[in-house]
Amino acid sequence: MAFGPAGLVAAAGAVLFLLLAALTAIRPAANTTRTRLFAAFLALFSLPLLNIVIADSGLALQFPRLLFIGNTLGLAAAPVLYLFAHSLALADFRLKRRDAVHFLPLLVIAALVAWQFHAQPLATRLAIVSGESTDSWLDAPAFVLLIFAYPLAYLGLTLRVVWRYERASRTVRSSSDGRELRWLTVSLSGLLGGAIVSMAHYSVVHVWALPLLSWALMAILSGGTLLLGGYFILSAFRSLDAAAPLEASAVGEAKYGEHRLAEDELAGLAAALDAHMAADAPHLDPDLTLEALARGLPMTARELSQVINRTQGLSFYEFIARWRVREAQRRLRADSRVSILTVMHDSGFSSKSSFAAAFRRETGMTPSTWRSRITGSNTRPRTT
Repeated sequence: MAFGPAGLVAAAGAVLFLLLAALTAIRPAANTTRTRLFAAFLALFSLPLLNIVIADSGLALQFPRLLFIGNTLGLAAAPVLYLFAHSLALADFRLKRRDAVHFLPLLVIAALVAWQFHAQPLATRLAIVSGESTDSWLDAPAFVLLIFAYPLAYLGLTLRVVWRYERASRTVRSSSDGRELRWLTVSLSGLLGGAIVSMAHYSVVHVWALPLLSWALMAILSGGTLLLGGYFILSAFRSLDAAAPLEASAVGEAKYGEHRLAEDELAGLAAALDAHMAADAPHLDPDLTLEALARGLPMTARELSQVINRTQGLSFYEFIARWRVREAQRRLRADSRVSILTVMHDSGFSSKSSFAAAFRRETGMTPSTWRSRITGSNTRPRTT
């Protein structure tokens, strides 16, 4: 049994993912559902890598039944990742029996693979493993693309969960724009890229028969999997206990509906909001939430969100950031000696990146450039 470069890289990746899955499963965690889903994803993600090892080492020719098991079961990683994303985004997420429906397509695919490969005579299985032409559906590009559609669909659904979380976070929080799950967007984009490479590899192996390009694509797929896996694992481990999930009602809340305010009522509430912001400066609290702001006003959190959206055309996050930028401008204008970092904290911002992004969005320039233009100073402003 000999391994090529792709097989060695895949073997190392599979061992790493399985080891991390075991360590994740036994670690103490505040949210066991989230932790177990992550461990399951790591274990399932290792299976396609093991399949590469089996194919590259020649084991597939000695034990044909081993082929396709890893790739087939590994498809379950996509719906598990989808459920894991829910556990990161939703505070009240719990696994339910109906979640099993996400794996029904996998059962259909597994049954078809068993019928078209595992139930076939040895000669037919060896022909399929060797890439020879057979009447099996497994040789049909349309069937293979249909199988790829299953994980791709769940990667798309997972991206939708992340995007909805980001949008909801900007609606109810002033200190977060939903970037807590941005790493998952990057990882999913990489997985989609990997799926495209996998489809390209299948095409050059079974359609165009280009051995050199096939090897190159396999090496890219294996190496990229390790790099993406490292980034994903580090980010996911940080999120296991540091996630900032939202209530399901916030993420899936309908747009106004029967709660839509009349125009005259909307104007009155908007005036009350502006007066409260100017008089009490609640935006200086870096941890201000939609619920907390609504408690100081004659309106519910739902009504407050509607007032901000309809009168300002902004999310709650953007609305509070605008008031904080105004405060920062006042402080920068009042004292040219105060550091920008001090102004940032005193204005309610909790991070340099959010402060810089909000200030540039409102003024079109950085805080230091804005202060230099306002004060007419040619000296370099303090930033610390």
